[in-house]
Amino acid sequence: QVVCVFPSGSLPDNEAATITAGMKLNGVRGSATRIEFDFQPAMEFEEPIELKLHPAYLAGTSDKLILWFFDPERRKWVEQDHESINPDRMVTFKLFHYSGYAVSR
Repeated sequence: QVVCVFPSGSLPDNEAATITAGMKLNGVRGSATRIEFDFQPAMEFEEPIELKLHPAYLAGTSDKLILWFFDPERRKWVEQDHESINPDRMVTFKLFHYSGYAVSR
């Protein structure tokens, strides 16, 4: 399961927005080690939002999940954050803008 949480005040002028997210796994669910997100439209948030992902969604032996964002100026994936895995709960990352993201294990 993947969830985005928008706290009050996170959208500019507290306006409503329709967000779409294209998601792509690098393998079959349960054996994939990376998931990519293409959030549209690209936007910056007044307050950070939360991207939550259950660690069972991705396979692997690492004890952490890594958040990457695609830097269009450098045209490459850049590590933004990493979080330790607790198999009983979702891992939470703070996002300050929507663009291309990936999570790997």
